Amino acid sequence: MPIITAFPIPVLIKDLKPEKEVVDDMEWYVQQFYEKNKGEYSETATNITGDVCDDYLVHMQPEFAWLNEQIGAAAKEYIQACGVDTNKVNIYAQKSWPVVCEDEGYIQGHVHKSSVLSCVFYLNQPDTDSGALVFESENCMTQLPLVHDDTDLFYEDAPLMPVKHRLVLFPASLLHSVDEYYGDTPRFSISYDLVVTGSEPPGNGDYENYVL
Repeated sequence: MPIITAFPIPVLIKDLKPEKEVVDDMEWYVQQFYEKNKGEYSETATNITGDVCDDYLVHMQPEFAWLNEQIGAAAKEYIQACGVDTNKVNIYAQKSWPVVCEDEGYIQGHVHKSSVLSCVFYLNQPDTDSGALVFESENCMTQLPLVHDDTDLFYEDAPLMPVKHRLVLFPASLLHSVDEYYGDTPRFSISYDLVVTGSEPPGNGDYENYVL
């Protein structure tokens, strides 16, 4: 009998093609954020993030209108592939924020408990092979003493190297981190947390949106 892999975790990867003017506007915004908050970067800080520096609603800024549309379309594509009728749901940005990684910056493993989906868009990616987004396994097989090496059937993590203008969307409950970034210039990315609500009334006739 063959060994199968059960319960796959879907991750959407999409390379976007923004116009130069759109990129310039977003980079200008993140550069202003960086200039304002780079004093926060120290030996104890591993990165500069908008959700910590009180800048967590970039989706409401005009510079990110194009990105909002792209993320909305990608999120619908993702949940439709997962079997959801997209005509019966609405997708909202709960929060969104810039992330600046300077040399040796990293992000420890975490999840986003209050949202359904999370995503990251790499606004730039300096010439370096560092700073991977790492999805971390909580598979019970980590306790099996016979497993010593990564195999096609078991691995502790799945690194995904960042690519300029790439969008990565995944379940917000998926444990993830960012490896140390090494580069002469800061790396800019944008993170979104998304929630999904029903757009049709539940059976009791209440026409207010309801959380799935």
